[in-house]
Amino acid sequence: MSAAELEQRLVQTNGQLLELNRQLQQEQEQAKEISESLNHLPQQQSEARKYLRDAEHRLQSRSAAASPLGKAQGRMLQAETAARRARVEELELAQLSANNRQELSRLRIDVLRKRHDSVDGELQAQRNRLSALRQQEAERALERTELLAGQTADLPQSVGSQLQMNRDLSVALNEQAQRMDLIASQQRQAAAQTLQARQALNTLREQAQWIGDSPALGETLRAQISRLPNLPKPQQLDSDMAQLRANRLQYEDLLNKLPQLAQGKQDDGSPLTAEQSKILTAQLRTQRELLNSLLSGYDNQILELTKLKVANGQLVDVMGEIREAAHRYLFWVADVNPLTLAFPMDLAQDLKRLLSRDILTQLSGALIMMITSQETLLPLFGAVLLVGFSISSRRHYHAFLARSAGKVGKVNQDYFFLTLRAVFWSIMAALPLPVLWGALGYGLRQAWPYPMGWPSAMA
Repeated sequence: MSAAELEQRLVQTNGQLLELNRQLQQEQEQAKEISESLNHLPQQQSEARKYLRDAEHRLQSRSAAASPLGKAQGRMLQAETAARRARVEELELAQLSANNRQELSRLRIDVLRKRHDSVDGELQAQRNRLSALRQQEAERALERTELLAGQTADLPQSVGSQLQMNRDLSVALNEQAQRMDLIASQQRQAAAQTLQARQALNTLREQAQWIGDSPALGETLRAQISRLPNLPKPQQLDSDMAQLRANRLQYEDLLNKLPQLAQGKQDDGSPLTAEQSKILTAQLRTQRELLNSLLSGYDNQILELTKLKVANGQLVDVMGEIREAAHRYLFWVADVNPLTLAFPMDLAQDLKRLLSRDILTQLSGALIMMITSQETLLPLFGAVLLVGFSISSRRHYHAFLARSAGKVGKVNQDYFFLTLRAVFWSIMAALPLPVLWGALGYGLRQAWPYPMGWPSAMA
């Protein structure tokens, strides 16, 4: 099977997986509606029985009437009583069938989950076959060009550099295949965590009406919630997405430069021989195939990263619903995870990501642009002057507070205006630093060529 056929089948399988995801999510929403309806059933039953008793009492207390209007009113009361009784029976049937409906929903979710896992495994196998096929084609083409190059001694630099470039592209293609496997495993992990969180949410809603009668049940549910996965960090995905797009642009630029490289020359500037031109043409053909494979792989990676980001977003939404339901039903639940032995390592990784070379480079570029732009320099300069004035006048402020403290409590010296002055000058003394931070945030937001400065500005 060719690479084009595999790509077409990959698109079809991907569509099937998306449809199964939609059906699975729809079935999970139905299970959620069943659980929520169970919580409202007792109140609905009590209200329906109350309305039924009122209707029966009005019907029994009504005397027989011979007029057409009285007969019509009697029939209307009978119809209302029948409707109220049917409503009570409907709610009783809903309560009796709740367990069966929940079990059917679980079975349908299990069936859809198994089909989803089967199609996901097939999709992963097709990706592996496509990746292996591209790697084999690239290796065969690279071997052919190296064989041609090995038959000719003293290749010029313009030809030898393309041979090394092809080797580097082949290594990049292998790394890309490994990266695709990692993204696929992260997608499966996100789907499994979302399913775990939804099951915990459904369990919490189902058991909510018995939590008040059993403290042990509440503790069990709290323990189950504490074992849920941590929220994913979107910053790493955004960084990976930006890196992928930068790499794709780089390889696309190399692909556009291939016609210029075809005009190779000797090291002394003379034209290539016929044999050297043949080797160069073969290398450029191989390089074009490698670049096309890399660009196609980067498109797939960007698509899969987008799916991973959507899956992480669904996990975040479900975790938010769990937190809200836990606070509603359990009255207390921890908002943060407990400290474990892995906390120092997680902190070190977060600091490493925060102080990475790319972020520091963009922040330094944003600061330079902020200082050299008149639009951002004037607010920053004014904020710095305000901070300097605040520091220089601090001793006068403390002296004023000391004088004011001596007047407090004295009948002939303590005035309400003194309190207003103290509050006003306290606000003025505390204002410069927030103004400085606001000016820095405004400057970072105006440095649009450096997007990594935006999170610092928002913070």
